[in-house]
Amino acid sequence: MTYKLLYKGFDKFDVAFRGSLPIPVLKMLEAAKNEAVATKQDSVLVTIKPGNVSMLVSSSGMRGGYAYSCSTGPIGANWFFKKSASRAEWNIFVSVQSRALLCEPLETIFADIKNALTRMGAVFDLESINRIDYAMDFSVPNFVLNHANFVAQQRTKVRPHWSEKIEDGNQPHSVFAGRRCESVTVGKMPNRQIIIYDKRREAVDQRKSHWFKVWGVDPADKTQSIWRIEIRAGKRHLADAWKLRTYADIEASIGDVFKAAMEDVRYLSDGQTDSNVTRQLQHPLWADASRHVFYALTDHQSGLTKNQVISIERDDRAAMYYSQIQGLLAGYVAVSNEFIDNDYDDLPNRITAQLHSIVSNDESEFFQAVTKAKRRFHFLYTII
Repeated sequence: MTYKLLYKGFDKFDVAFRGSLPIPVLKMLEAAKNEAVATKQDSVLVTIKPGNVSMLVSSSGMRGGYAYSCSTGPIGANWFFKKSASRAEWNIFVSVQSRALLCEPLETIFADIKNALTRMGAVFDLESINRIDYAMDFSVPNFVLNHANFVAQQRTKVRPHWSEKIEDGNQPHSVFAGRRCESVTVGKMPNRQIIIYDKRREAVDQRKSHWFKVWGVDPADKTQSIWRIEIRAGKRHLADAWKLRTYADIEASIGDVFKAAMEDVRYLSDGQTDSNVTRQLQHPLWADASRHVFYALTDHQSGLTKNQVISIERDDRAAMYYSQIQGLLAGYVAVSNEFIDNDYDDLPNRITAQLHSIVSNDESEFFQAVTKAKRRFHFLYTII
């Protein structure tokens, strides 16, 4: 059986740079971080000169000595900076959002990162690739994941994840103590890792509805079974096993890294009796994935534009808030003395009057909250 490949492409890209930001920019980030802490905001919007780079500066940093944690939005990257202004130290770390990798080739994204650093006035020379992932999403009808079918090197850990949530009792499931095997992870970062998991379930649970547009699948169609095979190459594996450190190294040899991963880790078909696993057949899904890694690593486009991803993300947020409004309204009605007799006929008028009172008062905290929210969601209404 040949399974349908719905998507393939890079899914994560982390890179560190030797260099630093100018002292005035570091002071700006410090002030923004302090403001976020003082005002109890998750982040504060800043514009960094001389190139007018907009960033959301978080109230916290990141382990590893990075004092400042910043974001350029859902189709941008997460940026981390140390306080040091020494150009001889590795003070800059960038982690690209998976949505960004849907919209642009890796080559373009890497060039954009360096361009943004230059626009911020950063001085840097060397880069070090810390992680790069490659993902493939397959439509796999009636697929049942069995963690016992994985064959890897003797010291490699195989970790299954069992979920208690089962959407449709009519669909076949692998059951272990009443649970369904939802994912299996082989290996450990920052070395090499391969994971296979129920991507449709993850897209629903984590409200990543843009994936359904990428796949061309109706989100309401629960008969669709979509599984992801993801290969993750960490810094230690790239540097120690393959001597890959720079972006030029990645361009030249990352295909070899992923090809070797699919050869070293195998997923076998069910029901085989040969005691020698080297003679057992690979599962058709694994065979299909291996072929795509071997021969098709040059085409990484999803077909979505940046504006499409932004629009989907904005709609998802709006739907989430609307759902929360409904839930809060139900709770308010339940505990309010005004509706103690279950008299809801006048509910719309009463709620409308209360909302009108809030938005008609120029000094209301509501408008201050709207202003803060607009800053927080700056990148969701910025059209590219």
